[in-house]
Amino acid sequence: LDDAASSAAAGLQVFLQDETPIETLSLIIKEHGTKGNGRISLMLDLPEQDVEIDIKDRIHITSEFRSAVKSITGVIDVRDI
Repeated sequence: LDDAASSAAAGLQVFLQDETPIETLSLIIKEHGTKGNGRISLMLDLPEQDVEIDIKDRIHITSEFRSAVKSITGVIDVRDI
Protein backbone atom coordinates (compact mmCIF):
# COMPACT_ATOMS: atom_id res chain seq x y z
CA LEU A 1 0.00 0.00 0.00
CA ASP A 2 2.83 2.41 0.83
CA ASP A 3 4.48 1.67 -2.53
CA ALA A 4 1.25 2.40 -4.38
CA ALA A 5 0.79 5.69 -2.54
CA SER A 6 4.35 6.80 -3.17
CA SER A 7 4.15 6.03 -6.91
CA ALA A 8 0.93 7.98 -7.44
CA ALA A 9 1.36 11.45 -8.91
CA ALA A 10 -0.35 14.52 -7.45
CA GLY A 11 -1.82 15.17 -10.87
CA LEU A 12 -1.28 15.30 -14.60
CA GLN A 13 -0.93 18.04 -17.16
CA VAL A 14 -2.18 16.66 -20.46
CA PHE A 15 -1.04 18.61 -23.53
CA LEU A 16 -3.41 18.31 -26.49
CA GLN A 17 -2.85 19.20 -30.15
CA ASP A 18 -6.54 20.13 -30.44
CA GLU A 19 -9.87 19.27 -28.81
CA THR A 20 -10.38 15.90 -30.56
CA PRO A 21 -8.78 13.70 -27.83
CA ILE A 22 -11.09 15.05 -25.10
CA GLU A 23 -13.86 12.50 -25.75
CA THR A 24 -11.42 9.56 -25.61
CA LEU A 25 -9.82 10.98 -22.47
CA SER A 26 -13.24 11.24 -20.87
CA LEU A 27 -13.91 7.56 -21.63
CA ILE A 28 -10.57 6.50 -20.13
CA ILE A 29 -11.29 8.48 -16.97
CA LYS A 30 -14.77 6.92 -16.66
CA GLU A 31 -13.62 3.36 -17.39
CA HIS A 32 -10.18 3.23 -15.77
CA GLY A 33 -9.97 6.14 -13.35
CA THR A 34 -10.56 5.49 -9.69
CA LYS A 35 -11.40 8.25 -7.28
CA GLY A 36 -8.37 9.78 -5.65
CA ASN A 37 -6.64 13.09 -5.05
CA GLY A 38 -4.96 13.57 -8.43
CA ARG A 39 -5.82 16.62 -10.49
CA ILE A 40 -6.01 16.49 -14.29
CA SER A 41 -5.34 19.67 -16.20
CA LEU A 42 -5.82 19.84 -19.97
CA MET A 43 -3.48 22.17 -21.85
CA LEU A 44 -4.58 23.27 -25.30
CA ASP A 45 -2.50 25.54 -27.55
CA LEU A 46 -4.94 27.39 -29.79
CA PRO A 47 -3.78 29.86 -32.47
CA GLU A 48 -5.09 32.88 -30.56
CA GLN A 49 -4.45 31.72 -26.98
CA ASP A 50 -3.38 28.95 -24.63
CA VAL A 51 -6.21 27.28 -22.73
CA GLU A 52 -5.97 25.35 -19.46
CA ILE A 53 -8.97 23.34 -18.29
CA ASP A 54 -9.02 21.65 -14.89
CA ILE A 55 -11.19 18.54 -14.70
CA LYS A 56 -13.25 18.71 -11.51
CA ASP A 57 -13.10 14.97 -10.71
CA ARG A 58 -10.03 13.86 -8.76
CA ILE A 59 -8.43 10.61 -9.94
CA HIS A 60 -5.88 8.22 -8.45
CA ILE A 61 -2.97 8.74 -10.86
CA THR A 62 -0.96 5.58 -11.48
CA SER A 63 1.69 4.78 -14.07
CA GLU A 64 -0.86 2.61 -15.91
CA PHE A 65 -3.39 5.46 -16.02
CA ARG A 66 -0.69 7.89 -17.19
CA SER A 67 0.34 5.46 -19.97
CA ALA A 68 -3.26 5.05 -21.10
CA VAL A 69 -3.70 8.83 -21.32
CA LYS A 70 -0.40 9.26 -23.17
CA SER A 71 -1.41 6.63 -25.75
CA ILE A 72 -4.44 8.65 -26.89
CA THR A 73 -4.11 9.98 -30.42
CA GLY A 74 -3.79 13.76 -30.25
CA VAL A 75 -2.14 13.84 -26.81
CA ILE A 76 1.23 15.53 -27.30
CA ASP A 77 2.67 15.10 -23.82
CA VAL A 78 1.72 14.08 -20.27
CA ARG A 79 3.55 15.57 -17.28
CA ASP A 80 3.27 14.90 -13.57
CA ILE A 81 2.31 17.90 -11.46
